[in-house]
Amino acid sequence: VPSPKERNQVGNKKEQSAKRLAVLRCKERSPKVTALEDVECQSKKAMDEINWRIAEWFGEPDLPS
Repeated sequence: VPSPKERNQVGNKKEQSAKRLAVLRCKERSPKVTALEDVECQSKKAMDEINWRIAEWFGEPDLPS
């Protein structure tokens, strides 16, 4: 029967191993993360184009100096 200290060391090793696996999984690029990043990029491009068109139609706003 392992002592409480030995059980704690085993628990710590398992916890460290689980944390290491979580870090490795986060570094890998999953298709879902890539798809989300693509959507965010498309959204930003669309907003940039809308802002450009608004500026083209109405001109630059007169901002107070």
